Amino acid sequence: MLVHEFITDKTDDGKHQANAADMDSFLRRLSAGKLYSMEPGKLFGPFLVPGYPLFSGKTCLYYGKVQRDKRQ
Repeated sequence: MLVHEFITDKTDDGKHQANAADMDSFLRRLSAGKLYSMEPGKLFGPFLVPGYPLFSGKTCLYYGKVQRDKRQ
């Protein structure tokens, strides 16, 4: 799973911080508490995906985030 964050003149730092907090909560849940924060430019994993019976317990994901700063 890769998150691509665009930083532009149409966004502000408060929105980026709120989105990062939401993403961190999501990742804590999916990684069963093993991942607390996602740093841009790094790949984390593999993590088993919880959710039986939808996932058999053998499905793994890697998590990563990249940022593109387009502010002038």
